[in-house]
Amino acid sequence: MEVKIDKVTQECFLELQRGAWKSASDAVLPKGYLNLLMLETTGGACPVCGKSWKTITVKNHFADFVYYDPACQCYARCPGCRVSWHREMAMGSAAAEIKKCPSCGWVREPVYGRICVRCGEGYVSAFRQSYYGKCPDCEKRYAKADRAAQY
Repeated sequence: MEVKIDKVTQECFLELQRGAWKSASDAVLPKGYLNLLMLETTGGACPVCGKSWKTITVKNHFADFVYYDPACQCYARCPGCRVSWHREMAMGSAAAEIKKCPSCGWVREPVYGRICVRCGEGYVSAFRQSYYGKCPDCEKRYAKADRAAQY
């Protein structure tokens, strides 16, 4: 069976941005957040320093569109993937308060060695035979399914 994957085009990107803008507007989010959504879509000058946002072109097998990203240092970036956190900061979060990157999943204080094999989240628990297992939430949630799969 062949699965057809549509390419994300500029029109599709603009439709997604319009949806994000409408949702943010309906949720009565800060006007600064709405302005940053517009800058992502159309480009323009940074509201803090006035420097023009840079054009980012995405062109590959799955996507062909353009968006805009801050070219200045007014907004913090993820140490992992370098994506701008301008949306999070527009919502009132300080860079130090951002615990997890919404793009790549980078976490500020990772729990090394204890990553849940089900949900991928870090967790703290007593040492077990292995560092790899399920977090307490997934253990409860999937215990019944795991027992049934054994039989």
